[in-house]
Amino acid sequence: MNVTDISTNYVTSMLDNSISSAAVANAKRAAADVTNASKEDDEELMNACKNFEEYFIEQILKEGFKTINRDTSGMAASSQSLLSYYEDGFAKEVASAATDHGGYGLAQLMYEQMHRETFTMDEVRQREAEKAAAESGETSETSSTEEA
Repeated sequence: MNVTDISTNYVTSMLDNSISSAAVANAKRAAADVTNASKEDDEELMNACKNFEEYFIEQILKEGFKTINRDTSGMAASSQSLLSYYEDGFAKEVASAATDHGGYGLAQLMYEQMHRETFTMDEVRQREAEKAAAESGETSETSSTEEA
């Protein structure tokens, strides 16, 4: 399972778990519109990073459960379904608790990287604006000297 699959599964899982479309939109906006970084945007970005870390840990646990050798041949189908349901719930709770208590630092690293890129883009835009202002200033000075 690669990062792209995990990312795709994360989005699908969010939709499957009936997360409101407003929460999904806020998370996407926080990740995509970081150029207008304010305190609220920073909090939304951090929440999106924490949600991803939680999902990532959950997927690791679920994959780990698959490696356990167990004989379920004598179990009824309903018992197997119940076991699967319990394991999924357990993985979700452990991931949630781990993330709430500091996690593994993945969310913080993602946040810092995205935040650092935000300021880099802001600096680029500022330089472009300064360059455009300087060019327009030179153009107006040149035209006024040509008229004289």
